[in-house]
Order: sequence, then structure tokens, then C-alpha cells
Amino acid sequence: MPTLDIALGASDRQQLRHLARRTWVFFEQIVGPDDHWLPPDHFQEKPRGVVAHRTSPTNLGLLLLSTLAAYDLGYINPLDLALRLSATFDGMDQLERY
Repeated sequence: MPTLDIALGASDRQQLRHLARRTWVFFEQIVGPDDHWLPPDHFQEKPRGVVAHRTSPTNLGLLLLSTLAAYDLGYINPLDLALRLSATFDGMDQLERY
């Protein structure tokens, strides 16, 4: 399948970088040891910040991709990348399987 090479303007690149940073900040703040380094299935901002302490395959995939993108974009260093991915995979190993 052929690829498309489309040049983005400076404004589009800035908007995309801003969105990437906001996405990473969400995962950086919400994913941690309390939930075995697994992303929540749902976060309700209003009326108060409520986290659903369950996850889904889609959210796991997005977390893994966001973590790699955070490294690629320079938001985290190689050690943080390795520690976060290792902790997430360890958390996934603890999940029940059907």
C-alpha cells in the first residue's frame, strides 16, 4: 500500500505536539502503583475526579503506545520508559484470564 507524505504546517505541528503532551500528562498522572500501573477504564472529571479502577485491552494498548511516544518525543528518558513498561507488563501478568 502506498504511503502519503503530507507536510504539516507549523500550527498543525504545534497543535499535534500539544495534544500529545496532554495525552501523556493524563497517563503520567493517573497510571501508577495504586492500580498496578494499569490505565483506568474511565475517568470522570465532573462533578469530581472519579477513577474507574478497572481497565480494558484498548486502554492498555493506548497506554503502551503513549509511553513509547512519550519516550520518542523526549518526555521521558530510557530508564523511565523501561520501568513504566516493565511495571505495566507485570500488572498485566496479574490480571485474570478467561
